[in-house]
Amino acid sequence: MILPEVVLFNVLMIIADLIVMFAARLRCSFLSSIILLTCHLATGLFLSLFLSGDMFLVTRLACFEVFIHIPLLCLAATLFYYNRKKSLAISFAVLFFIVIDCAVDAFFLEPHDIQITHYNLHSAKINKALRIVVLSDIQSDNVGAYEEKIMQLAVNEKPDLILLPGDYLQCSSLEEQEIQEAKLNALFKKYFSDPSFRVYAVQGNVDIDNWQSSFTNTAIRLFENTDSVSVKGIHIIGLSLINSFQQDLTINSTNQFQIVFGHAPDFSLGKVNADLLIAGHTHGGQVQLPFTGPLMTLSAVPRSWASGLTQILENKTLIVSRGIGMERGRAPRLRFMCKPEIVVVNIVPGK
Repeated sequence: MILPEVVLFNVLMIIADLIVMFAARLRCSFLSSIILLTCHLATGLFLSLFLSGDMFLVTRLACFEVFIHIPLLCLAATLFYYNRKKSLAISFAVLFFIVIDCAVDAFFLEPHDIQITHYNLHSAKINKALRIVVLSDIQSDNVGAYEEKIMQLAVNEKPDLILLPGDYLQCSSLEEQEIQEAKLNALFKKYFSDPSFRVYAVQGNVDIDNWQSSFTNTAIRLFENTDSVSVKGIHIIGLSLINSFQQDLTINSTNQFQIVFGHAPDFSLGKVNADLLIAGHTHGGQVQLPFTGPLMTLSAVPRSWASGLTQILENKTLIVSRGIGMERGRAPRLRFMCKPEIVVVNIVPGK
């Protein structure tokens, strides 16, 4: 579906493109060209904010500016300056290829470049090694070969436990939701029926009220409300969606190795006395920049906690997965410096 805000934004930016090109012909210098390009970028970012209060649509409009309008201006400048100022033409050609390279990586390469991240933890509370695989934020609207690949990779890790911290499907209609639920359900039955490991799942914030339908007649244990289970010598608490966002959540410790997992990592800010806390939701920001990290996490935790391992206390570890999928709907479908990941946690006996 073509959004009216997208159409209006691009029409206005095409007008801005023409103004910048005309102005560049009048003042043929590197400094003036950079100033014009900067003004164009600032105009595009301002319009993206002005035309939408939805942060996902703002990001989508900003992507049109950065990855379409700016490269077009750079290409036009390269051609215009080629016979006038070769150095200026080369500069804009380099900028053009840098932006295009980033666009190809962000939209076509990284979103399906799955990384398997291993973490090793030690605990005196267990007497046998334990392997946990975390598959977070599958968040698909077209279940197929990619989702099957990540489940196969998860099983290949020979886990004792698989934890699913929510956000399984994000479809545009109820009819499409039912189709994708059936596909996802078939994959769950195919790959997660092995009795050698247990699978536990909680609800994510994009999951609709009957999110349980994707798990019908599977061996996966759902935590529809906050609940706990003891298995393989450890104590697992699965959080409800509301509790995962609760920053003042209190959970008491146990003598067993205790794992608390939920969709959002916000619960880690509370008095959660557990050895291992696991969450998703943030997608690692989905876009990260050097020296800056994630631009957006949609979480109350510090940005440095929004992906990877954080040692909160000596015996309290938080692991937040960057997830498997991407934000859908009005958001741009990209990842940049933030590859999708399968998390594998190896817990071994010892201090």
